[in-house]
Amino acid sequence: MRRLGAPASIRTIGRACTLGGLLLLAVCSDPVGPAREATVMRASFAFAPSYPAEAAAALAASSIDVDNLHIVMQREDGTVVLDTIVAFPPGVDVIAVDAVVRMRAPTEMFAALIQLRSGGVVLFEGTQQVVAHAGLATAQQVAVLTHYAGPGAKAARVTVSPRTIPLLAGASTQLAATVFDSAGAPISGVPLAWTSSDPTVATVSTNGLVTALTKRGTTSITVKLLSGLSDLVTASVTLPASTTRIVSGGGQSGRAGEALSQPVVVEVAASDGVGVGGIAVSFRALTTGATISPASGVTDGTGRVTATLTLGGQLGAQAFEAVAAPLAALPIGATAAAGIATQLAIASGNAQSDTAGKTLASPLVVSATDKFGNLVSGAAVAWQRVTGTGTVGSASSNSGANGLASTIYTLGAQAGVETVRASLASGASATFTVTALARPPSAIAAASGVSFSGAAGAGVPLAVLVTDALNQPVANVSVTWGVSGQVSVASPSSVTGANGQAAMTATLGPRPGPGVVIASIGGLTVRFDFVAQTGAASQIVVIAGNQQTAAPGTPVAIAPAVRALDQLGNPVRGNVTFTVSLGGGSVTGTPVPTDSTGLATLL
Repeated sequence: MRRLGAPASIRTIGRACTLGGLLLLAVCSDPVGPAREATVMRASFAFAPSYPAEAAAALAASSIDVDNLHIVMQREDGTVVLDTIVAFPPGVDVIAVDAVVRMRAPTEMFAALIQLRSGGVVLFEGTQQVVAHAGLATAQQVAVLTHYAGPGAKAARVTVSPRTIPLLAGASTQLAATVFDSAGAPISGVPLAWTSSDPTVATVSTNGLVTALTKRGTTSITVKLLSGLSDLVTASVTLPASTTRIVSGGGQSGRAGEALSQPVVVEVAASDGVGVGGIAVSFRALTTGATISPASGVTDGTGRVTATLTLGGQLGAQAFEAVAAPLAALPIGATAAAGIATQLAIASGNAQSDTAGKTLASPLVVSATDKFGNLVSGAAVAWQRVTGTGTVGSASSNSGANGLASTIYTLGAQAGVETVRASLASGASATFTVTALARPPSAIAAASGVSFSGAAGAGVPLAVLVTDALNQPVANVSVTWGVSGQVSVASPSSVTGANGQAAMTATLGPRPGPGVVIASIGGLTVRFDFVAQTGAASQIVVIAGNQQTAAPGTPVAIAPAVRALDQLGNPVRGNVTFTVSLGGGSVTGTPVPTDSTGLATLL
């Protein structure tokens, strides 16, 4: 311990909560006459001023320094025998004080006042009665208990503001302490001591400036008066955001154009890995057509924020990012597969043709794509014949990895155009058009009667059916019509229609008799037989007995005769009835049958 100018026998005053060693040299002489004053007696004291430990701690934490001591000694009658101020420079732990007091007797009572001061301001003071005994070889130990007597000694409370101190590492905030007396009035100029319960979290200066360090945590900031009054607030230190990471939802796969099943969760954390709340995070889709929602957000108390990713139309890797400025962008990846098939297009197999009944040489193939035109695998395609009589190989098929689905198709037995529709559950469809070509004719048969009889000159409709080896009608086949006998045809040929039939009109000859019609294609024929008969009588021609005269009541000389003919002049067998149409004559023997020549004579 450092000592300034102190002889071995002199006691000291120390800096801290106990100040020790005030030496008083007392010279005692006979109280009557000058001769007595020549006798000098020595007495010494070691004063040990002290103050409460709380006050000592507050003083140590403050910017105030005890820099001098004021010592006053009085006799019992109030006479001041010593009044001195002793400097107590900074950096000096112990001082020695020499003072001379003349005693009136070998033993005398004094009142000692010790004041600890900063400049001219009294901080602590205490008094103690001491008895001086002249001639003692050792210093008397005298304890002096002091109390705070400086500015604010009468304070009733102290309050710190603000009450809550959230701080980011490296940041500072100024605190203010207000001292109040018992009446609630503020007191100014009161010495204050500031302390932090954990200086590794935050420090506090002597004027109340709190500075956060680089450690997360809380610390109590206390302001204390030298009188022992105090107040405290809590400073909470958090660390700044330093990293971003994906908690979940990264690297997902989904269908193009659709939102991913799980939201992406991004965490913003400090260097110690603890999430940081209240950080603005912006989101951005880097792939064309992709979106992310919301476009920005703020981290919650755990440092996390979520967003929903919607994939764009392109297949494969897609990119997004989250940015918590000024930190680097956080990449977020996802993978897009084809979406639901919504479109069908003919890939191959359209416009084929082959002989009716055959399976087409190439399958019918469609490509299934999503709304972005991406080929879709596993799409269920339904196949259905729309027109014609053919059959599809399967009612449905699934598209492969190349997006293609196919089926075979067998043409119907009937020649003509056939259509096949491929469709998706979404309603999209594609229609194939194919053609069944006719097989060569293999048979011809009458499609009407083959034996006819009728009046000469009558028309008879004829029809033949041309079929192939599968007994299916063959269209567009030219049929030749040949005739002989009492029959004719309207045209030497006619063409089969879609039903395989060719029609013709035959006309019986003008004279009664047989006739034959032959319909043929190549070496195939069908025969029609006809018999032309006399038609119904359509006219009667007078042959004899017309314009005769005879006496009333007598027969005419020439028997009346007529011939019955059809419209073509062929004699008609039948009965002819003669009647009197004018006059008073009469006829007998009527009706009269005609002969083979159609002649009927009234005899």
